Amino acid sequence: MNPFTVRWTKAALDQLAEIWLAHSDREAVSRASHFIEQQLASNASNAGAELHEGLRVIKVAPLRAIYLVEERTVEIARVTLI
Repeated sequence: MNPFTVRWTKAALDQLAEIWLAHSDREAVSRASHFIEQQLASNASNAGAELHEGLRVIKVAPLRAIYLVEERTVEIARVTLI
């Protein structure tokens, strides 16, 4: 069982879909998004770096995800290419 529940905002899912459709290596995008989700589910508080109070970022090529941690829930708010 994972200590954190990971949720994607609709905006983040839309961004991920756009990136996946446009990227020349869709498998790399899929692997990165899966790895990001696994890392956040297992250890969100230490998986990335702090941007601002409560706002964190994790980078797994070719993706960068901005997320918030509240208690045992992680919300991925934005996904971009590195």
